[in-house]
Amino acid sequence: MHRGEGDPLDPGCSRVHPLHQQAFGRRLERRRNIRGQLLVALAGALAALAAPAAAQPPDPAVEIHLEYYRPKFESRVRLDSVDLGAGTLIGLEDELGLDDSGDAVRGEIVFRPGERFRVALDYAAFERNGAATIERQIRYGDVLYRAGAVVGSRVESEFAALGLGFALVSNASAEAGLTLSAAWASIEASLSGRASIGPLPPVEITETARAEGAAPMLGVWASGWIVERVRLSGNVRYLRLDDFQDWSGDALDYGARVEWFVLPNVAVAVGWGGTELDAESEEASELARAEYSYRGARAGVTFAF
Repeated sequence: MHRGEGDPLDPGCSRVHPLHQQAFGRRLERRRNIRGQLLVALAGALAALAAPAAAQPPDPAVEIHLEYYRPKFESRVRLDSVDLGAGTLIGLEDELGLDDSGDAVRGEIVFRPGERFRVALDYAAFERNGAATIERQIRYGDVLYRAGAVVGSRVESEFAALGLGFALVSNASAEAGLTLSAAWASIEASLSGRASIGPLPPVEITETARAEGAAPMLGVWASGWIVERVRLSGNVRYLRLDDFQDWSGDALDYGARVEWFVLPNVAVAVGWGGTELDAESEEASELARAEYSYRGARAGVTFAF
């Protein structure tokens, strides 16, 4: 494969591809925005702890949250090759025309086995597709897609977490505490189009790679009744990995919601949340790098029993 001047795949190259500079800037800005959103969500939820006790439904033993979720995505992936080395870091939305939004029903079940304990299980899954004429040469694993080729893309992602929470503060109107969750994430990215492998002529090829793993996440949560039948809650979970099951990187998951109990056991809810994953692996059969984030508004219903 010929690498011209400024090719980001050339180890001796002294220039940085403009797409990489733009993506790095967006990544820093995204992290600043997320930190601000987290502070707002936590401040709002923790403020509920100072609110006077308001009339509210009895504390439920079981809660079921169903939310329509349509977040915005930003994602980049890289698939390396055992024989050819590092692949191309690809901006899926910017370069391959992948849909930058997706629809899903996010589900969460919360059990309260005791006054200060809670067990929560949440799950969300997305599937997105796209196609674009690429403007530069892309190597995805052993497959080379040349500039000017029409490349289709498909990404499937899932996130699930099972967590145990303990309330450090608990009173008639609010609670706040710590959580320990077992989180699992999966990303599968496929590229298809006319491409070549080694010296062979271009043919239609689909190359698929998957990254998945489970790890513990530490977090905090708070919930409180701010006025009669209106509850505000928020949570943050974070993970930092250093060579855990061949993966290194960090993950962040956060959310906040306001619920209005129109009936003692039924509420309508609106909220905001997101998930961010930045991970690397040395396994050539998996995605070597995955930068994957989504965030957006949620709306749904809560059933409390």
